[in-house]
Formats: sequence, structure tokens, C-alpha cells
Amino acid sequence: MYIILSISKSRLFRETMKRLANALSPEGVHLDEITGPDTLVGYFPENVPALIVVDGGSLKESWLEVLIPHLKLHYPDSALLFTCAGQEKMSASFAGAALFPAQTYAELEERLAHYFRQRKESLPSVPKEVFFPLSQSCSFLERLSDPQQAFSLRRAMPSPFPQYQFYTCILAGTGSGSLFLEAYNRALQDTRNCAGFLMNARTALLIFYDRTDNIRKFMQRREQLLHALQFHRPSENLLRIYIGCIHSDCLGLYKSYFEARETQYVDRLYVPCFCFEDISSLNRSSAKPARLMELERLIRSNMEYQGGNDLLYYLKLWFDACRDMHYTLESLQMEALNLYSTIKYVIFDMYTLNTTRLKRGWEVYELFRISSIDELEEWFYTWVTYTLNNVSGKHAERGMKIRDVLDFIENHLLENLSLETVSNYLFLSPSYFSALFKQEMNETFISYVTRRKMQKAAELLRGGRSISETAALLGYGDLKHFRSLFKKQFHQTPSEYQKQWSTGAGDCG
Repeated sequence: MYIILSISKSRLFRETMKRLANALSPEGVHLDEITGPDTLVGYFPENVPALIVVDGGSLKESWLEVLIPHLKLHYPDSALLFTCAGQEKMSASFAGAALFPAQTYAELEERLAHYFRQRKESLPSVPKEVFFPLSQSCSFLERLSDPQQAFSLRRAMPSPFPQYQFYTCILAGTGSGSLFLEAYNRALQDTRNCAGFLMNARTALLIFYDRTDNIRKFMQRREQLLHALQFHRPSENLLRIYIGCIHSDCLGLYKSYFEARETQYVDRLYVPCFCFEDISSLNRSSAKPARLMELERLIRSNMEYQGGNDLLYYLKLWFDACRDMHYTLESLQMEALNLYSTIKYVIFDMYTLNTTRLKRGWEVYELFRISSIDELEEWFYTWVTYTLNNVSGKHAERGMKIRDVLDFIENHLLENLSLETVSNYLFLSPSYFSALFKQEMNETFISYVTRRKMQKAAELLRGGRSISETAALLGYGDLKHFRSLFKKQFHQTPSEYQKQWSTGAGDCG
């Protein structure tokens, strides 16, 4: 497929380009149109125009002065033709584009057709399997930013770009197409893998992309952009930029878009920020209390391994802990925002949304309008309950991997292995972990650990360790209790066992 991009506000020019596309359609030509600064030039990966035809006669020079360098930077392999059909003079300001004069529109159509056929073999083409023209790209982004369609988009639309990584930038604050393009060009840094889309009169969306095998460089370029923005923060009256994180394939765009949009909400409603990392690190200048960190790990693991069965219980403990530490409403709102983002991440990573009714990004707005801690707690419970009722798991298996559990036990036999220790390692509640273990092993956790410890004790005794030393190594401070467990396992005392194996003197049995 070959894409011809027409940029003009003239009706006659656009009609000429449509006739040209129809004439060349047997040769696999598709026409895309941009009619002025209200549309940005944006293509998804591997979609590069073969010809870009700019109508200098109908476009303002102020916009063209920004547009032409942008097109040359972003599409260096495309043939960039600048024309003023029916006009005798052409501006020398745009010498970066190949001048393509024509006295009439009929002559322009004829010359363009000849130009295309003569250079067809050297012009960039698009594989059919990834053909994603401008009209389809804009439709995709419209659905992405539409609350009524965004969630269904994630499930319904197959990604034509599974080998790509994406992240998004939202530009907000002005309706000037030239200013957007200037910001777009600055944001490009050293990459041309970026597509821009005007979402409304005051908001544009930039989509950066690269193949997964270039992920290191892609991450470095994003870090460079973040670093540059930290030292060139726009003022209150100028363009604002909000950046999401990197995610895989075309549908990962939803995740990154959500993060950029969420950053925009927080910036407008609470505290200045420009990237999703700002939200993640808010209120983290001092160390988070260990109790909250522990509960947040339990909340995440409860969703990952138990489908959220005990989530409300852990949330209650979380809010109680915040009250015990005398958090103000303002501080608790920021902590709740971090927790909310954590839960959202698990939902995106592990669940498939089964309804289009799920709340769509306005939770941040609601969270910061709450006027009391009790109201915030009730709101959080309601949101979590509603969310869990409207998701279904991607993976049928959410249980623990018993092999990992047994390996952990083997590697820590010489420690005081309690049910709580292992369940915390797996981020599971002790009661739930105990039930899972018995189901998998047909033996209780305590019974299994005791049996393995006694087998290890026998090994140590055979190796010449004393009884007291062996007990201490295995975490038994009560020697009488250790002897009792050993005798129950081997039907003889540790000293009798030593004598039988003749491995040396030890404590009396």
C-alpha cells in the first residue's frame, strides 16, 4: 500500500487529490487528508506516506513555517512536494520542500500521477498487515479518549503492532496548531517514532513508539524527555505536558493514556506534576510507615492470588492504620491516590474488564472532592466493590506455585519457619495459605515443615553435630521439645540415633 497525504484547506485542491487517488487506486494508493492546524500529522508504526503534497496557496505561512520542518524531520523518506496550483509565484521560505508548480489543478493532477509512477519503486510503502491510515488512527484515538468506548476498545480491537512498545504524552492548554507542532518537535528529541493527534481545541495526544527489541534505547529516550521537562517546566499560562509509562502493543496505549490523563487530573486538582512517576512518588519524601507498606503488599497479593476475596478486610486495616498514625485528610488523600493507582495497575495487568460501565478515570476527581476521612473510606470501599464486581480474571490459575513454596522452605530450614513467615513471603493471608498448602500436599504446613526439619536434624547429627547445636541451628530453643519431635519422627531419641550411626559423641538422650 502507498499513502498519499494531502495538506490543504482548498476544496478544489482536495477534489484534485481525490481524483488522483482514484486514478492510482489500482496501484494500491490510499489518500489521507489534513485540512489545517486543527489536525496534526500522526501515523502509527510502519505507516509512512509515499507522497506528502502541501498546498501553499491555502495555508497560512505561520503554520507552514512550523509544518514543513516538522514533516522533513518526521518523514525523511517521504517525497515532500510544495505546490501553489494556479499561482505564478511560490514562497522561497519553504525551500526545504521540493517545489512543484502547476498552472492548473488538471496539470497538478497529471504531474503528480507521472511523478508517482516514475518513482514508485523508491517511495516508501506500507505492508498490508499493518496498514493503519490516518483516518483509522484518528478513529482509534477518538475511541481511546471516549469514556463510553475506551474499555471496550481494549478487548475488542486486535493489535496490529504486537512487537511495539508505546507511551503517551498529553499536550494541553492552547488551540494553536503551530504551538502544538512546536511542542511536538521539541518532544521528539532524537526520535521520529512519534504520532500526534489533536483531541480537541485545547488538547493533543502524542504517541511515542519503538520495537520491543529496542526497549533499552526507548526507555533512555523517555528518560531524556523527562529530564528535559524537569528543567523546562512550562508556566501556568503555557502548554502543559503529561506523560504516561511505557507499555506493550497497541492496546497498551490505553494503559499509558490512562496514566497521562490521571497525571493531568492530579496536576489540575491538587499538586503540580507532569509524569505518572510524580503520582507514584507523591508524599514519599519521608519513608512510608512499615505497617502501611506491609498492608499495601497484602492488598496487591490478595488481588493477584485470591481474586480480591479479602481485599475489603485489608483495606479496613489500611484505613485503621492511617487513623492510628493521625493522618490528615490531605495526607490520606495522597496515600489513597497511591493505593488506588496500585489497585488499578493490578486490574490492568491481571484482569479483563467485562463491562463498559466501569468508572473511567473520574475517580481521581471524586477522590479530591471528598471532605472527610469517613467519606473517603466509604468512597474507597464502594469503588473497590464496584470494580471487583466488574472484572474477570485473565488467567484461570491464580493459586500459588507449590514448587516455589517447597523451594523456599528448603532454603530456610535453618530458620524459624512459621506459617506467617512463609505466607508473608508469598503475600498471602496465613489462613488462606494454610488451606492452599494442605490442598496441594495433603499435609498441613506445620506437619510438613516439622518433618523436613527432623530429616535435616538427622542429617546434621550424622555429620557429627551435637544435639544442642543441631536444635539451635534448626530454630528450636527448647531442647526438650526438639527431642520430643525427633523421637516422634524416628521412634528414637537423638542420642540413640547418634549411637546407631556411630558418628561421634553428643549430648545425652
